[in-house]
Amino acid sequence: MKIACARIFPAPHLLCYKVRMLQIRKIDKYFADRRLFAEISLHIRPTDRIGLCGENGAGKTTLLKMLAGKVAPDAGELQIARGTTFGYLPQDGLEH
Repeated sequence: MKIACARIFPAPHLLCYKVRMLQIRKIDKYFADRRLFAEISLHIRPTDRIGLCGENGAGKTTLLKMLAGKVAPDAGELQIARGTTFGYLPQDGLEH
């Protein structure tokens, strides 16, 4: 399974903004004997806008749960800049 990640570039006057808000380095994630992620690496700047799309079971929700701190990667490193926060609304809705 593959996850497609589309980066929508900011306005030209913002392209010099090189501060990294999020750095993902060589993330691996397994579910049972199935490998969802194999050494995924990327960085996201504060001005980036990201869209995730992929087949069911490709790992989109798992990646978002990692960013929200709900799921840990099996290998690799997640670096989040100080002051960065993530909001996460589960697909199933909120439990009361």
